[in-house]
Amino acid sequence: MAATATNTDRVIGTALGGGQRPRGGNGFHLLGGILTLSYLLLRTTKKCNTVDSELRRVGAAGAAAIYWHFMDGLWVALFLLLFFWK
Repeated sequence: MAATATNTDRVIGTALGGGQRPRGGNGFHLLGGILTLSYLLLRTTKKCNTVDSELRRVGAAGAAAIYWHFMDGLWVALFLLLFFWK
C-alpha cells in the first residue's frame, strides 16, 4: 500500500522548512538569538563605570528578551495552528 501526502502534510512540511523553499528561516532566527545572548554575556563581564553604559546594557537585555519571547510565542502559535488544522 503506497503512502500518499495529504494537503495537511504538505502545509506542515512547508511551514516547518520543507517544501520547495530554502530552509534557512529557522536557523536564521536561532542564530540571531544565540548571537544576541552571546553579546549580552560578553557585556555582563565588562565593568560599567557610568549610568549611561548601565542603561544601554539594560536596554540591550530588554531588547533580547522581547525578541526571544516573540519567537517563543510565534512557535507556540505555529504549532497550535498546525495541531488544530483540519
